[in-house]
Amino acid sequence: MLMPTVRQLLGLLCISLFFTASAIAEPCQDYTEVKRPLYGDLHVHSSYSFDSYISSQRNDPREAYRYGKGEAITLPDADGKQAVRAQIQRPLDFMAVTDHAEFLGPIHVCTQDSSKLGYWFPACIATRSSFFILQLLAADYWVNLGVAGSGKEKESSFACTLSDCDAAEKSAWDNIQKATADFNDACKFTTFVGYEYTDAPEFNNLHRNVIFRNEKVTDLPISAYDTGSYNFPKLWQLLRKECLEGKPGCDVMSIPHNPNLSGGLMFPDPKTPQEANDRLTFEPVVELIQHKGASECRFDRLAGRGAATADEACDFEQIKNDSLAMLGSVAGEVRTLEADPVAIDDFGRRNMVRNVLKDGTRLEQDTGQNPFKMGFIGSTDTHSATPGAAEEDNYPGHLGRRDAGYRNIQDHFSSNAGGLAVVWAEQNTRDAVFDAIRRKETYATSGTRPTLRFFGGWNLASDLCENPDMIRTAYANGVPMGGDLPAATEGSPRFLVAASKDPGPPGK
Repeated sequence: MLMPTVRQLLGLLCISLFFTASAIAEPCQDYTEVKRPLYGDLHVHSSYSFDSYISSQRNDPREAYRYGKGEAITLPDADGKQAVRAQIQRPLDFMAVTDHAEFLGPIHVCTQDSSKLGYWFPACIATRSSFFILQLLAADYWVNLGVAGSGKEKESSFACTLSDCDAAEKSAWDNIQKATADFNDACKFTTFVGYEYTDAPEFNNLHRNVIFRNEKVTDLPISAYDTGSYNFPKLWQLLRKECLEGKPGCDVMSIPHNPNLSGGLMFPDPKTPQEANDRLTFEPVVELIQHKGASECRFDRLAGRGAATADEACDFEQIKNDSLAMLGSVAGEVRTLEADPVAIDDFGRRNMVRNVLKDGTRLEQDTGQNPFKMGFIGSTDTHSATPGAAEEDNYPGHLGRRDAGYRNIQDHFSSNAGGLAVVWAEQNTRDAVFDAIRRKETYATSGTRPTLRFFGGWNLASDLCENPDMIRTAYANGVPMGGDLPAATEGSPRFLVAASKDPGPPGK
Protein backbone atom coordinates (compact mmCIF):
# COMPACT_ATOMS: atom_id res chain seq x y z
CA MET A 1 0.00 0.00 0.00
CA LEU A 2 1.44 3.37 -1.02
CA MET A 3 1.51 5.98 1.76
CA PRO A 4 1.19 9.65 0.73
CA THR A 5 4.09 11.91 1.57
CA VAL A 6 3.73 15.00 3.76
CA ARG A 7 4.08 17.14 0.63
CA GLN A 8 1.25 15.22 -1.05
CA LEU A 9 -0.96 15.54 2.04
CA LEU A 10 -0.36 19.29 2.14
CA GLY A 11 -1.21 19.46 -1.55
CA LEU A 12 -4.47 17.61 -1.00
CA LEU A 13 -5.26 19.91 1.93
CA CYS A 14 -4.67 22.99 -0.21
CA ILE A 15 -6.89 21.61 -2.97
CA SER A 16 -9.62 20.86 -0.41
CA LEU A 17 -9.40 24.33 1.07
CA PHE A 18 -9.47 25.88 -2.40
CA PHE A 19 -12.64 24.07 -3.38
CA THR A 20 -14.26 24.88 -0.01
CA ALA A 21 -13.48 28.56 -0.40
CA SER A 22 -14.66 28.50 -4.00
CA ALA A 23 -17.98 26.96 -2.95
CA ILE A 24 -18.45 29.63 -0.29
CA ALA A 25 -17.61 32.42 -2.76
CA GLU A 26 -19.85 31.04 -5.50
CA PRO A 27 -22.27 33.84 -6.47
CA CYS A 28 -26.02 33.37 -6.41
CA GLN A 29 -27.68 32.34 -9.67
CA ASP A 30 -29.47 35.71 -9.83
CA TYR A 31 -26.29 37.71 -9.13
CA THR A 32 -26.23 40.97 -11.07
CA GLU A 33 -23.50 43.60 -11.26
CA VAL A 34 -26.06 46.37 -11.72
CA LYS A 35 -27.76 45.29 -8.49
CA ARG A 36 -31.42 44.76 -7.65
CA PRO A 37 -33.69 46.07 -4.90
CA LEU A 38 -34.09 43.92 -1.79
CA TYR A 39 -36.79 44.73 0.77
CA GLY A 40 -36.31 44.16 4.47
CA ASP A 41 -36.97 45.12 8.08
CA LEU A 42 -34.11 45.76 10.53
CA HIS A 43 -36.23 46.71 13.54
CA VAL A 44 -38.20 43.77 14.93
CA HIS A 45 -39.15 42.83 18.50
CA SER A 46 -40.23 39.43 19.72
CA SER A 47 -41.40 38.09 23.07
CA TYR A 48 -37.79 38.51 24.27
CA SER A 49 -38.52 42.26 24.58
CA PHE A 50 -40.22 43.41 27.77
CA ASP A 51 -42.68 45.72 25.97
CA SER A 52 -43.69 42.92 23.60
CA TYR A 53 -44.24 40.30 26.29
CA ILE A 54 -46.34 42.57 28.53
CA SER A 55 -48.71 43.05 25.57
CA SER A 56 -49.57 39.32 25.58
CA GLN A 57 -47.27 38.76 22.58
CA ARG A 58 -45.73 35.28 22.77
CA ASN A 59 -43.91 34.84 19.44
CA ASP A 60 -40.16 34.45 19.91
CA PRO A 61 -37.34 35.20 17.41
CA ARG A 62 -37.96 32.00 15.49
CA GLU A 63 -41.59 32.91 14.94
CA ALA A 64 -40.55 36.39 13.81
CA TYR A 65 -38.31 34.86 11.17
CA ARG A 66 -41.12 32.54 10.09
CA TYR A 67 -43.39 35.55 9.59
CA GLY A 68 -40.70 37.40 7.61
CA LYS A 69 -40.41 34.38 5.30
CA GLY A 70 -44.14 34.54 4.61
CA GLU A 71 -45.46 31.92 7.02
CA ALA A 72 -48.51 32.49 9.26
CA ILE A 73 -48.20 33.10 13.01
CA THR A 74 -50.76 33.74 15.76
CA LEU A 75 -51.10 37.05 17.60
CA PRO A 76 -53.11 38.10 20.66
CA ASP A 77 -56.56 39.61 20.31
CA ALA A 78 -57.79 42.57 22.36
CA ASP A 79 -58.39 40.25 25.34
CA GLY A 80 -54.90 38.78 25.18
CA LYS A 81 -55.98 35.44 23.73
CA GLN A 82 -53.74 33.97 21.02
CA ALA A 83 -56.44 34.01 18.36
CA VAL A 84 -55.40 36.33 15.51
CA ARG A 85 -53.86 34.74 12.42
CA ALA A 86 -51.29 36.99 10.76
CA GLN A 87 -49.41 36.48 7.51
CA ILE A 88 -47.55 38.90 5.29
CA GLN A 89 -48.65 38.96 1.65
CA ARG A 90 -45.10 39.18 0.26
CA PRO A 91 -42.10 37.67 2.09
CA LEU A 92 -39.16 39.88 2.93
CA ASP A 93 -35.71 39.49 1.41
CA PHE A 94 -33.79 40.23 4.62
CA MET A 95 -34.43 41.05 8.28
CA ALA A 96 -33.02 41.16 11.80
CA VAL A 97 -34.64 40.52 15.16
CA THR A 98 -33.64 43.46 17.39
CA ASP A 99 -34.90 42.72 20.89
CA HIS A 100 -34.03 45.19 23.63
CA ALA A 101 -30.60 44.53 25.14
CA GLU A 102 -31.89 46.05 28.35
CA PHE A 103 -33.76 43.46 30.44
CA LEU A 104 -32.95 40.61 28.04
CA GLY A 105 -31.80 38.58 31.04
CA PRO A 106 -34.52 39.60 33.54
CA ILE A 107 -37.32 39.00 31.01
CA HIS A 108 -35.86 35.55 30.36
CA VAL A 109 -35.94 34.91 34.11
CA CYS A 110 -39.51 36.21 34.35
CA THR A 111 -40.94 34.17 31.49
CA GLN A 112 -38.99 31.00 30.78
CA ASP A 113 -38.50 28.78 33.84
CA SER A 114 -41.03 28.52 36.66
CA SER A 115 -38.54 26.51 38.72
CA LYS A 116 -36.43 29.64 39.19
CA LEU A 117 -37.18 31.81 42.21
CA GLY A 118 -37.00 35.03 40.18
CA TYR A 119 -39.88 33.80 38.03
CA TRP A 120 -42.18 34.48 41.00
CA PHE A 121 -41.02 38.03 41.68
CA PRO A 122 -44.21 40.24 41.70
CA ALA A 123 -43.11 42.32 38.69
CA CYS A 124 -42.53 39.09 36.79
CA ILE A 125 -46.00 37.85 37.69
CA ALA A 126 -47.46 41.14 36.44
CA THR A 127 -45.40 40.83 33.24
CA ARG A 128 -46.94 37.43 32.52
CA SER A 129 -50.44 38.48 33.52
CA SER A 130 -53.29 38.68 31.00
CA PHE A 131 -54.98 41.35 33.16
CA PHE A 132 -54.59 44.62 31.26
CA ILE A 133 -54.08 46.87 34.30
CA LEU A 134 -51.36 44.61 35.66
CA GLN A 135 -49.68 44.70 32.26
CA LEU A 136 -49.66 48.50 32.36
CA LEU A 137 -48.13 48.42 35.85
CA ALA A 138 -45.49 46.01 34.59
CA ALA A 139 -44.74 48.34 31.70
CA ASP A 140 -44.27 51.23 34.11
CA TYR A 141 -41.96 49.08 36.25
CA TRP A 142 -39.66 48.09 33.39
CA VAL A 143 -39.55 51.52 31.76
CA ASN A 144 -38.68 53.34 34.97
CA LEU A 145 -36.21 50.68 36.05
CA GLY A 146 -33.67 51.40 33.38
CA VAL A 147 -34.91 52.55 29.98
CA ALA A 148 -36.23 56.02 30.79
CA GLY A 149 -33.99 56.88 33.73
CA SER A 150 -31.23 59.45 33.36
CA GLY A 151 -28.72 58.14 35.90
CA LYS A 152 -25.27 57.01 34.88
CA GLU A 153 -25.90 53.74 36.68
CA LYS A 154 -29.00 51.76 35.76
CA GLU A 155 -30.94 49.97 38.47
CA SER A 156 -31.15 46.19 38.23
CA SER A 157 -34.37 44.22 38.65
CA PHE A 158 -34.83 42.57 42.03
CA ALA A 159 -35.55 39.39 40.08
CA CYS A 160 -31.81 39.28 39.45
CA THR A 161 -31.10 38.90 43.16
CA LEU A 162 -33.31 35.80 43.13
CA SER A 163 -32.01 34.25 39.90
CA ASP A 164 -28.92 34.51 37.71
CA CYS A 165 -29.81 37.19 35.15
CA ASP A 166 -26.35 37.07 33.58
CA ALA A 167 -26.80 33.41 32.72
CA ALA A 168 -30.34 34.13 31.48
CA GLU A 169 -29.06 36.94 29.25
CA LYS A 170 -26.41 34.66 27.77
CA SER A 171 -29.04 31.99 27.14
CA ALA A 172 -31.36 34.47 25.39
CA TRP A 173 -28.50 35.90 23.32
CA ASP A 174 -27.44 32.39 22.28
CA ASN A 175 -31.04 31.59 21.30
CA ILE A 176 -31.23 34.71 19.14
CA GLN A 177 -27.99 33.77 17.36
CA LYS A 178 -29.15 30.19 16.84
CA ALA A 179 -32.50 31.26 15.38
CA THR A 180 -30.77 33.77 13.11
CA ALA A 181 -28.35 31.13 11.83
CA ASP A 182 -31.09 28.55 11.30
CA PHE A 183 -33.22 30.88 9.17
CA ASN A 184 -30.42 32.44 7.11
CA ASP A 185 -30.80 31.03 3.59
CA ALA A 186 -28.16 32.48 1.27
CA CYS A 187 -29.54 33.87 -1.99
CA LYS A 188 -33.14 33.55 -0.74
CA PHE A 189 -33.65 34.99 2.77
CA THR A 190 -30.94 36.85 4.66
CA THR A 191 -30.96 37.21 8.44
CA PHE A 192 -28.69 39.32 10.65
CA VAL A 193 -27.90 38.97 14.33
CA GLY A 194 -28.98 42.18 16.04
CA TYR A 195 -30.43 43.88 19.08
CA GLU A 196 -31.67 47.30 20.18
CA TYR A 197 -29.69 49.66 22.40
CA THR A 198 -32.46 51.39 24.35
CA ASP A 199 -31.54 54.55 26.23
CA ALA A 200 -34.37 57.07 26.65
CA PRO A 201 -33.53 59.50 29.48
CA GLU A 202 -36.62 61.56 30.40
CA PHE A 203 -38.29 59.70 27.50
CA ASN A 204 -35.95 61.28 24.94
CA ASN A 205 -35.33 58.57 22.36
CA LEU A 206 -31.63 57.81 21.82
CA HIS A 207 -32.18 54.25 20.58
CA ARG A 208 -30.01 52.41 18.08
CA ASN A 209 -30.41 49.05 16.38
CA VAL A 210 -27.10 47.20 16.40
CA ILE A 211 -26.67 44.94 13.36
CA PHE A 212 -23.78 42.48 12.91
CA ARG A 213 -22.47 41.47 9.49
CA ASN A 214 -22.24 37.75 10.26
CA GLU A 215 -22.10 35.19 13.06
CA LYS A 216 -19.09 36.94 14.66
CA VAL A 217 -20.75 39.01 17.40
CA THR A 218 -20.01 40.42 20.84
CA ASP A 219 -20.21 37.96 23.73
CA LEU A 220 -23.26 39.83 25.03
CA PRO A 221 -25.27 42.80 23.74
CA ILE A 222 -23.83 46.16 24.79
CA SER A 223 -26.65 48.03 26.47
CA ALA A 224 -27.40 51.32 28.21
CA TYR A 225 -26.42 49.48 31.40
CA ASP A 226 -22.88 49.37 30.01
CA THR A 227 -22.74 52.98 28.80
CA GLY A 228 -25.00 54.93 31.15
CA SER A 229 -27.56 57.44 29.91
CA TYR A 230 -26.83 60.26 27.47
CA ASN A 231 -23.74 58.36 26.40
CA PHE A 232 -24.38 56.54 23.13
CA PRO A 233 -20.85 57.48 21.88
CA LYS A 234 -19.62 54.91 24.42
CA LEU A 235 -21.67 52.31 22.55
CA TRP A 236 -19.46 52.95 19.51
CA GLN A 237 -16.31 52.76 21.66
CA LEU A 238 -17.34 49.41 23.11
CA LEU A 239 -18.39 48.04 19.72
CA ARG A 240 -14.98 48.99 18.38
CA LYS A 241 -13.22 47.38 21.34
CA GLU A 242 -15.29 44.19 21.54
CA CYS A 243 -16.11 43.68 17.86
CA LEU A 244 -14.01 45.50 15.26
CA GLU A 245 -10.76 45.21 17.20
CA GLY A 246 -11.59 42.49 19.71
CA LYS A 247 -12.94 39.68 17.55
CA PRO A 248 -11.53 38.64 14.15
CA GLY A 249 -14.16 38.80 11.42
CA CYS A 250 -16.58 40.87 13.51
CA ASP A 251 -18.21 43.84 11.79
CA VAL A 252 -21.12 45.89 13.05
CA MET A 253 -23.18 49.04 12.61
CA SER A 254 -25.67 50.93 14.75
CA ILE A 255 -28.76 52.48 13.19
CA PRO A 256 -30.45 55.39 15.01
CA HIS A 257 -34.22 55.58 14.80
CA ASN A 258 -36.97 58.04 15.72
CA PRO A 259 -34.94 61.24 16.07
CA ASN A 260 -38.40 62.82 15.80
CA LEU A 261 -38.89 61.69 19.42
CA SER A 262 -35.40 62.48 20.72
CA GLY A 263 -36.01 65.93 22.14
CA GLY A 264 -33.34 67.22 19.77
CA LEU A 265 -30.64 65.02 21.35
CA MET A 266 -30.03 62.30 18.75
CA PHE A 267 -27.50 64.23 16.63
CA PRO A 268 -25.40 66.60 18.76
CA ASP A 269 -22.19 68.12 17.44
CA PRO A 270 -19.33 65.65 18.02
CA LYS A 271 -17.26 66.55 21.06
CA THR A 272 -14.04 65.20 19.56
CA PRO A 273 -12.70 64.22 16.12
CA GLN A 274 -12.75 60.58 17.28
CA GLU A 275 -16.46 60.84 18.09
CA ALA A 276 -17.07 62.22 14.60
CA ASN A 277 -15.09 59.34 13.08
CA ASP A 278 -16.99 56.82 15.18
CA ARG A 279 -20.32 58.17 13.99
CA LEU A 280 -19.22 57.89 10.38
CA THR A 281 -17.91 54.37 10.98
CA PHE A 282 -20.84 52.95 12.88
CA GLU A 283 -23.87 54.89 11.62
CA PRO A 284 -23.99 54.90 7.81
CA VAL A 285 -27.80 55.11 7.74
CA VAL A 286 -30.70 56.35 9.84
CA GLU A 287 -34.14 54.76 10.13
CA LEU A 288 -36.25 57.51 8.59
CA ILE A 289 -39.73 56.11 9.15
CA GLN A 290 -41.39 53.47 11.31
CA HIS A 291 -44.67 53.06 13.17
CA LYS A 292 -43.84 55.91 15.57
CA GLY A 293 -43.73 58.45 12.79
CA ALA A 294 -41.48 59.95 10.12
CA SER A 295 -38.25 61.81 10.90
CA GLU A 296 -37.36 63.43 7.58
CA CYS A 297 -38.89 66.87 8.06
CA ARG A 298 -41.85 68.59 9.71
CA PHE A 299 -44.35 71.20 8.55
CA ASP A 300 -47.44 72.46 10.36
CA ARG A 301 -50.06 73.46 7.79
CA LEU A 302 -52.23 75.20 10.39
CA ALA A 303 -49.32 77.31 11.59
CA GLY A 304 -48.14 77.83 8.02
CA ARG A 305 -44.50 77.06 8.81
CA GLY A 306 -42.20 74.16 9.49
CA ALA A 307 -39.26 73.06 11.64
CA ALA A 308 -36.51 74.82 9.65
CA THR A 309 -38.31 73.99 6.40
CA ALA A 310 -40.80 75.63 4.05
CA ASP A 311 -41.74 72.35 2.36
CA GLU A 312 -45.49 71.83 2.76
CA ALA A 313 -45.08 68.14 1.91
CA CYS A 314 -43.33 67.66 5.25
CA ASP A 315 -46.59 66.90 7.05
CA PHE A 316 -46.43 63.14 6.39
CA GLU A 317 -46.81 60.78 9.39
CA GLN A 318 -45.95 63.44 11.96
CA ILE A 319 -46.14 62.93 15.74
CA LYS A 320 -47.20 66.05 17.64
CA ASN A 321 -44.96 65.26 20.59
CA ASP A 322 -41.15 65.06 20.52
CA SER A 323 -40.50 62.19 22.95
CA LEU A 324 -41.50 58.61 23.71
CA ALA A 325 -44.06 59.94 26.16
CA MET A 326 -46.37 59.90 23.13
CA LEU A 327 -46.84 56.18 23.88
CA GLY A 328 -48.55 56.96 27.19
CA SER A 329 -52.12 56.55 25.98
CA VAL A 330 -54.72 54.31 27.60
CA ALA A 331 -58.32 53.98 26.38
CA GLY A 332 -57.81 56.86 23.97
CA GLU A 333 -56.47 59.34 26.53
CA VAL A 334 -52.90 60.54 26.89
CA ARG A 335 -51.97 59.88 30.53
CA THR A 336 -48.59 61.62 30.70
CA LEU A 337 -47.93 65.35 30.84
CA GLU A 338 -44.74 64.85 28.85
CA ALA A 339 -46.89 63.82 25.88
CA ASP A 340 -48.38 67.29 25.36
CA PRO A 341 -48.06 68.54 21.77
CA VAL A 342 -44.92 70.53 21.03
CA ALA A 343 -45.37 73.75 19.08
CA ILE A 344 -43.57 73.95 15.75
CA ASP A 345 -41.36 76.78 17.02
CA ASP A 346 -40.27 74.68 20.01
CA PHE A 347 -39.60 71.51 18.06
CA GLY A 348 -35.93 70.50 18.08
CA ARG A 349 -34.23 71.42 14.82
CA ARG A 350 -32.25 68.19 14.68
CA ASN A 351 -35.24 66.00 15.40
CA MET A 352 -35.62 66.13 11.63
CA VAL A 353 -32.99 64.45 9.46
CA ARG A 354 -33.08 67.03 6.64
CA ASN A 355 -31.88 69.63 9.12
CA VAL A 356 -29.18 67.27 10.39
CA LEU A 357 -27.88 66.83 6.86
CA LYS A 358 -27.83 70.60 6.32
CA ASP A 359 -26.04 71.17 9.61
CA GLY A 360 -23.52 68.49 8.66
CA THR A 361 -22.44 70.42 5.57
CA ARG A 362 -22.07 73.53 7.73
CA LEU A 363 -19.91 71.62 10.21
CA GLU A 364 -17.75 70.42 7.33
CA GLN A 365 -17.12 74.02 6.30
CA ASP A 366 -16.09 74.86 9.88
CA THR A 367 -14.14 71.74 10.84
CA GLY A 368 -13.27 70.02 7.57
CA GLN A 369 -15.38 66.97 8.44
CA ASN A 370 -19.06 66.21 7.99
CA PRO A 371 -20.16 63.82 10.78
CA PHE A 372 -23.71 63.51 9.42
CA LYS A 373 -23.33 61.70 6.10
CA MET A 374 -26.18 59.23 6.33
CA GLY A 375 -28.28 57.16 3.99
CA PHE A 376 -31.83 56.15 4.81
CA ILE A 377 -33.86 53.06 5.57
CA GLY A 378 -37.33 52.42 6.93
CA SER A 379 -38.51 49.60 9.19
CA THR A 380 -41.54 48.71 11.29
CA ASP A 381 -40.38 48.60 14.93
CA THR A 382 -42.97 45.89 15.33
CA HIS A 383 -43.46 44.56 18.87
CA SER A 384 -45.64 41.73 17.57
CA ALA A 385 -42.87 39.73 15.87
CA THR A 386 -44.31 40.74 12.47
CA PRO A 387 -41.42 42.06 10.35
CA GLY A 388 -42.54 43.86 7.22
CA ALA A 389 -46.16 44.11 8.41
CA ALA A 390 -46.55 47.54 6.84
CA GLU A 391 -49.36 46.60 4.46
CA GLU A 392 -52.25 49.00 4.98
CA ASP A 393 -54.84 46.43 3.84
CA ASN A 394 -53.32 43.66 5.96
CA TYR A 395 -52.15 45.40 9.12
CA PRO A 396 -52.26 43.37 12.35
CA GLY A 397 -50.83 46.13 14.54
CA HIS A 398 -47.42 46.36 16.16
CA LEU A 399 -48.04 46.30 19.93
CA GLY A 400 -49.66 42.95 20.66
CA ARG A 401 -53.06 43.17 22.33
CA ARG A 402 -52.74 46.96 22.60
CA ASP A 403 -52.94 47.10 18.83
CA ALA A 404 -55.79 44.63 18.49
CA GLY A 405 -59.35 45.67 17.75
CA TYR A 406 -60.72 49.09 18.64
CA ARG A 407 -57.90 49.79 21.11
CA ASN A 408 -55.60 50.23 18.11
CA ILE A 409 -57.61 53.27 17.02
CA GLN A 410 -57.95 54.62 20.55
CA ASP A 411 -54.35 54.44 21.71
CA HIS A 412 -52.37 54.74 18.50
CA PHE A 413 -54.30 57.11 16.30
CA SER A 414 -51.13 59.00 15.42
CA SER A 415 -49.16 55.84 14.64
CA ASN A 416 -48.93 54.09 11.29
CA ALA A 417 -48.05 50.70 9.84
CA GLY A 418 -44.33 51.50 9.54
CA GLY A 419 -41.87 51.32 6.67
CA LEU A 420 -39.39 49.10 4.87
CA ALA A 421 -35.64 49.17 4.29
CA VAL A 422 -34.56 48.85 0.67
CA VAL A 423 -31.01 48.11 -0.47
CA TRP A 424 -29.49 47.83 -3.94
CA ALA A 425 -27.36 44.69 -3.79
CA GLU A 426 -25.75 42.30 -6.25
CA GLN A 427 -27.33 39.33 -4.50
CA ASN A 428 -29.28 38.40 -1.39
CA THR A 429 -26.46 37.47 0.98
CA ARG A 430 -25.26 38.90 4.26
CA ASP A 431 -22.14 40.49 2.80
CA ALA A 432 -23.97 42.00 -0.18
CA VAL A 433 -26.77 43.49 1.91
CA PHE A 434 -24.45 44.71 4.67
CA ASP A 435 -22.10 46.30 2.14
CA ALA A 436 -25.04 48.04 0.44
CA ILE A 437 -26.00 49.60 3.76
CA ARG A 438 -22.38 50.56 4.43
CA ARG A 439 -22.16 52.45 1.12
CA LYS A 440 -25.64 53.94 1.73
CA GLU A 441 -27.10 52.61 -1.50
CA THR A 442 -30.43 52.40 0.28
CA TYR A 443 -33.76 54.13 0.65
CA ALA A 444 -36.77 54.15 2.94
CA THR A 445 -40.37 53.49 2.05
CA SER A 446 -43.57 54.02 4.02
CA GLY A 447 -44.45 50.36 3.59
CA THR A 448 -44.99 49.97 -0.14
CA ARG A 449 -42.39 48.54 -2.52
CA PRO A 450 -41.59 51.04 -5.26
CA THR A 451 -38.18 50.90 -6.94
CA LEU A 452 -36.05 54.05 -6.91
CA ARG A 453 -32.62 54.70 -8.38
CA PHE A 454 -30.61 57.90 -8.17
CA PHE A 455 -27.25 58.68 -9.76
CA GLY A 456 -25.15 61.80 -9.93
CA GLY A 457 -22.16 62.60 -12.09
CA TRP A 458 -20.26 65.21 -14.05
CA ASN A 459 -20.35 63.19 -17.26
CA LEU A 460 -23.85 61.74 -17.38
CA ALA A 461 -25.22 62.09 -20.91
CA SER A 462 -28.35 64.16 -21.39
CA ASP A 463 -29.97 61.30 -23.32
CA LEU A 464 -29.09 58.65 -20.73
CA CYS A 465 -32.76 57.76 -20.19
CA GLU A 466 -32.93 56.54 -23.81
CA ASN A 467 -29.88 54.34 -23.39
CA PRO A 468 -30.89 50.62 -23.30
CA ASP A 469 -27.93 50.06 -20.95
CA MET A 470 -28.86 53.05 -18.80
CA ILE A 471 -27.98 51.69 -15.35
CA ARG A 472 -24.66 50.13 -16.30
CA THR A 473 -23.68 53.40 -18.00
CA ALA A 474 -24.76 55.39 -14.92
CA TYR A 475 -22.54 53.25 -12.69
CA ALA A 476 -19.64 53.69 -15.10
CA ASN A 477 -19.95 57.48 -15.39
CA GLY A 478 -21.42 58.51 -12.05
CA VAL A 479 -22.10 57.43 -8.47
CA PRO A 480 -25.30 55.92 -7.07
CA MET A 481 -27.33 57.13 -4.08
CA GLY A 482 -25.19 57.40 -0.97
CA GLY A 483 -21.95 57.88 -2.90
CA ASP A 484 -19.59 60.87 -2.99
CA LEU A 485 -19.22 62.84 -6.19
CA PRO A 486 -15.55 63.43 -7.05
CA ALA A 487 -14.31 67.00 -7.08
CA ALA A 488 -15.72 69.12 -9.88
CA THR A 489 -13.61 69.73 -12.94
CA GLU A 490 -15.97 71.99 -14.84
CA GLY A 491 -19.66 72.50 -15.47
CA SER A 492 -22.57 71.36 -13.35
CA PRO A 493 -23.45 67.86 -12.19
CA ARG A 494 -26.27 65.92 -13.81
CA PHE A 495 -28.61 63.56 -12.02
CA LEU A 496 -30.53 60.49 -13.10
CA VAL A 497 -33.72 59.51 -11.27
CA ALA A 498 -35.54 56.32 -12.21
CA ALA A 499 -38.62 55.18 -10.30
CA SER A 500 -41.41 52.69 -10.78
CA LYS A 501 -44.62 52.07 -8.87
CA ASP A 502 -45.08 49.14 -6.53
CA PRO A 503 -46.92 46.49 -8.59
CA GLY A 504 -48.50 45.15 -5.40
CA PRO A 505 -48.86 41.56 -4.18
CA PRO A 506 -49.46 38.89 -6.82
CA GLY A 507 -53.12 38.68 -7.79
CA LYS A 508 -54.03 42.15 -6.51
